[in-house]
Amino acid sequence: MLADIPSALELLCCAADVQRQLAGQNGQRPPHQRMTRRIGLNLGDIVERHAALYGDAVNVAARIQALNKDLRAQMPVSGATRARLSSTVGLESMPAVRVNLRSTEVAVFALT
Repeated sequence: MLADIPSALELLCCAADVQRQLAGQNGQRPPHQRMTRRIGLNLGDIVERHAALYGDAVNVAARIQALNKDLRAQMPVSGATRARLSSTVGLESMPAVRVNLRSTEVAVFALT
């Protein structure tokens, strides 16, 4: 699932809501029928073409969502998104990651 949400706080709230709803639904299902969703949060410019989204922001979000299992972080947050959130949002620094077509690593944070 890819969503175009312009506000960092709205993005965080929406992702947390998705996780809560899935957890509630999963509690009523047998283990083999439970749905899991990995979420990576990143804000940035995107290009929409023929109902598909492209751009660096999409690549970063996809890369950090793949880290959920490796880093044991429920919702990894990119440094770009962290910069737009209030300092009152509890985030822990995680190891930076390389993303295709980028010369610099991406800072990653996890909700605490």
